[in-house]
Amino acid sequence: MLDAATGEGRNLPPLLALGRPVTACDASAAALGKIPAPLRQRVALVESDLAELPLPSASFAFVLLSDVVETLPDPVAVLRELGRLLVPGGLLLLNIPDSDDGIAGIEMEPTAANGWLYRGRYYFRFYSRAEAEALIVEAGLALVESHVATWHEEPHPHFRPEAHTHRSLILTARRFGP
Repeated sequence: MLDAATGEGRNLPPLLALGRPVTACDASAAALGKIPAPLRQRVALVESDLAELPLPSASFAFVLLSDVVETLPDPVAVLRELGRLLVPGGLLLLNIPDSDDGIAGIEMEPTAANGWLYRGRYYFRFYSRAEAEALIVEAGLALVESHVATWHEEPHPHFRPEAHTHRSLILTARRFGP
């Protein structure tokens, strides 16, 4: 299994609980360094850009891409690369903030490319369900399932001072045969 753009490893405990080998990759050495040592010792770490992973083709039966697509200037290139890493029939699970997400536009300035800059620094793009599904198909993957998930979050210190609601698109894609 591959946790693509693992960050500080928040998804590693549930992946490791499945009892399969896990690889965690991220472009940030600083983020990888923040993964708690007990978790770091149980996974293979790869520091790399998602669009050019130094891993052999057809290496993973499952890839998780959580809270990443919305930050990518070229998500199709990354999805193609992750598809290359999947074994035939392998699954990619990803989530993308929906265009109706409750934080869209808050503390964000619109960009010319249908995106937003959060606090002038961080790029985000919110996708409709049809747009997200089209990314999967354009990347050469088969869309297995897509649905919308909505949840309520309490305030975050120094981030969102009020309670808020999120809507994300949850998509599962499968790699075609060889």
